[in-house]
Amino acid sequence: MRLLPAHGRSHWSRICTSAQWHFNASGHDCAANTAVPHCAGSDNESIGRVEDESRKGTLTTQVYLQLRRDVLSGVLEPGRKLRIEELARAYGSGSSPVREALSLLASDGLVERLEQRGFKVRPVDEAEFVDILQMRCWAEERALRESIALGDNTWEEAIVVAFYRLEQLDRGRAARRREFDGEWEAQHKAFHAALIAAASSPMLKRYCDQLFDLTIRYRVIARPDSGKRRHVQAEHRAVMEATLRRDPEEASRRLVAHYRLTGDYLRQGLFPHSEGAEPTSPGTLGRRRPSPALAR
Repeated sequence: MRLLPAHGRSHWSRICTSAQWHFNASGHDCAANTAVPHCAGSDNESIGRVEDESRKGTLTTQVYLQLRRDVLSGVLEPGRKLRIEELARAYGSGSSPVREALSLLASDGLVERLEQRGFKVRPVDEAEFVDILQMRCWAEERALRESIALGDNTWEEAIVVAFYRLEQLDRGRAARRREFDGEWEAQHKAFHAALIAAASSPMLKRYCDQLFDLTIRYRVIARPDSGKRRHVQAEHRAVMEATLRRDPEEASRRLVAHYRLTGDYLRQGLFPHSEGAEPTSPGTLGRRRPSPALAR
């Protein structure tokens, strides 16, 4: 499998050798002796792991992860009133863990607290979506540029391995593209996290992580059927190749173009009558869009 163009083969060979890649007997797996974000086997671990390790294993965390997945996947639809007693029965817990989990989700921006009336799933809103997209482009471009400046060989290897794992999942995803796929979502997130992992600011990376999850929710709700008009993995490959070449201008341009194109498709599905909802052609990747809402 050739990931890089001919002029980058020596660089590619060095990364692969260092990563100690190997296929198992079936020829369908790839491993590396490097620490990279890894897909979890269970749905509860697929998205949004809680960073505070001290809360691991608690009932509140279990309910939080279940609720988070159900909000991100659209099982709990936007605007739905979240009744604590009903959720407690559904998730097999008491009222207190549910209330605490909902408070955490409110801080994540996925749930709204209603004054004296409990909670509801945050509704979709075009202005919020555009704001999320703008902030994501701004934050991740800066994080990527810093990662390119500071990243070492281990960082490069982690990007290659994350891309490979995502590519393997992507090959079998066409038939279920319009369904929520927790494993694919987790590895998709792992790839983007690997790109900016060498950035020095933990707060910036946490902010990027939160924006990614907010985008997942809008993407799942929109359920874009863009597979025939767009090759998302080719866009990922272009970002990766520019990053591994240590070309911050091209890498950031490709990353922002990737997010803007996704944004255009999602706006078409979510807000079809909105100005600027017509998707960008993949052939215009990276070019400036006239829409002021999506301008940097």
